[in-house]
Amino acid sequence: MAITGQVPRGLMGTDAFQEVPLIDITRPITKFNYLVLDVEDIPRIVEEAFLLATSGRLGLVLIDIPRDIQKELVVPNWNKPIMLPGNASRLPKLPEKAHLEEIVRLISVSKRSVVYAGEGCMDCSEELRWFVGFTGIPVASTLMGLGIFPCTDDLSLHMLGMHGTILANYAVDRSDLLLAFGVRFDDRVTGKVQAFTINAIIGHIDIDPTEIGKNKKPHLSICTDVKLALEGINTILEKNAAEQPTAENKRGKGTKFNDNVSAWIEEIDEQKEKYPPSYRTFGGAIPPRYAIQLLDELTNGNAIICTGVGQHQM
Repeated sequence: MAITGQVPRGLMGTDAFQEVPLIDITRPITKFNYLVLDVEDIPRIVEEAFLLATSGRLGLVLIDIPRDIQKELVVPNWNKPIMLPGNASRLPKLPEKAHLEEIVRLISVSKRSVVYAGEGCMDCSEELRWFVGFTGIPVASTLMGLGIFPCTDDLSLHMLGMHGTILANYAVDRSDLLLAFGVRFDDRVTGKVQAFTINAIIGHIDIDPTEIGKNKKPHLSICTDVKLALEGINTILEKNAAEQPTAENKRGKGTKFNDNVSAWIEEIDEQKEKYPPSYRTFGGAIPPRYAIQLLDELTNGNAIICTGVGQHQM
C-alpha cells in the first residue's frame, strides 16, 4: 500500500512546485490507484484499497492525497459502504472437483511429470511438499518460487530458465506433463515460448485469470488459489490411495504413481550426476558461489545471506 502526498487541489494541473501526476504515472504499475478529492471519502477509499490489495492476486494500490485535504478535520464515517460491486465477481472461485480429478488422472497416466512452481505457491508450501512427497514428482522453481519447496530435497530441480540449472531445464524439456502452479510462463523461463515443453500436456493453476493462456496456452487450466487447488488434489489423492493401496517403494507414499515415476527419477538422477551444479575459479579470485557455499557450511545452514540484484539470480 502506497499513500502519497499531492499539491493542493487548487494547484493541480498548474505545474506547481513538486507537482507530480502520480495517478497517471502509476496507473500501469499498480493494481489500482485513488486520488482523494473529498476528505469524507478517506475511510471508504482506505477500506477498498486494502480489499483490492489483499484479494485475488496480491498487488500494489496507491492512494494520492492532496495537501489541503491532509490538513482538513473530519469525523470519519466507517460505515460508508464500499463501492466495488464487481470485485466479488472477479475473485477466483473454488476449484471444481471435476477439474481437480482430471489433474489427478493426468498424473496417473504420465511417465515424466514435472511441477513448475512459482510465487503463487508462496502460501501453500506445506500442501506442495505433501503433494510432491505423495506422488514423487520433481519440482522446478521460478526465481520468485525459490524456497517454497526445499532445495535440499532429492526431488528439487532448483531454478529453471535462462539462469536455471541444466537439470531443471532438461527435466522440463523432457516432461510429458507440466504442472504449472502459480506461474506466468515468463520469457526468462520459457525462452522461445513456441518451443517450450512442446511434448508436454500443460496443466496451469493460477489465481489471476489474465495469466492463463497469456504466454503459453495450457491444455487444462484452473483459475483459483493454488492453495485451494492443492488441498483439493491432495484430498483426492489420499482418498484414491485408501481405496486402492499398493506396495511402497523409496519414492512417495505407496501409491500407483510410484511405478510411473521411478524410471523418470532414475533418468533425472543420471543427469544430476552428469551435470552437477558447479562453478569455475579464476586464479586467486573468490567466486561468489564459493563464498556462499563456505558460509553455509560454517554456519551449518543457518546463515541468512542477502545479495544484490543479479547475483541471487545469476
